[in-house]
Amino acid sequence: MSYRVALIAASCLALAACSGSEERQTSQAPTEQASAPVTATPMPTSAATPVLASEGAPANAAATNSPPTNPAACPYPVEELNQGLGLKLSIINAVEVPFAGGTQLSCQYTGEQPATVTVNKLVMQDPKMLEGMEQFLAGSLEAVPNDPDKAQWNTTDSGLNDLTLHYVRAGTSIDLRLLGVDQAEWPAMKQKLLDLRRIP
Repeated sequence: MSYRVALIAASCLALAACSGSEERQTSQAPTEQASAPVTATPMPTSAATPVLASEGAPANAAATNSPPTNPAACPYPVEELNQGLGLKLSIINAVEVPFAGGTQLSCQYTGEQPATVTVNKLVMQDPKMLEGMEQFLAGSLEAVPNDPDKAQWNTTDSGLNDLTLHYVRAGTSIDLRLLGVDQAEWPAMKQKLLDLRRIP
């Protein structure tokens, strides 16, 4: 039961963690105009609740007391993503956070362009805990026709032009998130994301 709680928390927190840094940047001006300060209420955590890596790896590492991970642990080399997606990425920030029941690895690829790519890899000790996790993802889901891994497109109303390819393969949950690409380019980018090597 504790593993199921951990999985639900992991899937619910992943999208919020991924978009946290961008949302903070775009919301600075409205915050300055607020008429009254807003005090955030801290959320309690438990040993069974994983704290997921955000795409802002250094900040998340500080929040979880987890040091940055060697980028070599990330599933895609920068060159492979550049070739497959037609981007100019050059930096990898990586954080690996173990929790009760599994491990979350988050790798953020950035570069000169506004676009960033974040790969979240969730491995559970009991792969059965990954079954049906799609129902806990925020936003809307669109199945990829005839996909061998039953992959789905996960989109949100965040206003950040983010597109996420989600699939579960060989007992591993993968979220491949593209941020900062205009929606007019989505059809072409969707095909490029589908053509990338699957993990693991």
